[in-house]
Amino acid sequence: MHKRLLNRSALLTSIIFSPFIIIGILPICAIYLLDREKAPPLAALWFIFADLVPFVFVYVLVRRKTITDIHIKLRQQRTLPFVVSAISAIVLIVIYKMIDVPKPIMAISTLLLVDGIAFLLLTLKFKFSVHMAGLVGSAIAIAVLVNMHWLWLLLAMPVVGWGRIYRKRHTLRQVVAGAIIATIITSAVLGLFGYL
Repeated sequence: MHKRLLNRSALLTSIIFSPFIIIGILPICAIYLLDREKAPPLAALWFIFADLVPFVFVYVLVRRKTITDIHIKLRQQRTLPFVVSAISAIVLIVIYKMIDVPKPIMAISTLLLVDGIAFLLLTLKFKFSVHMAGLVGSAIAIAVLVNMHWLWLLLAMPVVGWGRIYRKRHTLRQVVAGAIIATIITSAVLGLFGYL
């Protein structure tokens, strides 16, 4: 009973803090908080290109048994999904540029692209927790661009880390690496836009 509860809790944590969920929801919240008037179409574009396209691509690969699972636990299987995510982010940036989105929203979309490219390159060498990277990067970005109170999201880090380690998807080192990588990339991109 106890082990089953722990298994379910770890799985639920992994689902709730899935990069598809976090990278979908938190930036959309930021878009609404930054520009309520323009938010619906900008949020819809974000959902399609930042979340839906990568998710559908991964889902199709899982159905075809090309990759093992929706969270892509094997490092060697992550390359193509990161390539698709980066291409989708480029399309999003081009559309956002054409419609002249506010600077903070462009910063978030640029962060999405830089994350995609960096994660692609880093994952060729070693495995790290994209769950943790998604949480930390999104929390820092929304805190800097919208309100520092959003840093409370970082309180979820131990729970996310525990869930990934308990399910044997990552080691402690890989979880910590995800947090560090996200902090560095997010800080660098926001710094380039003049927010740090």
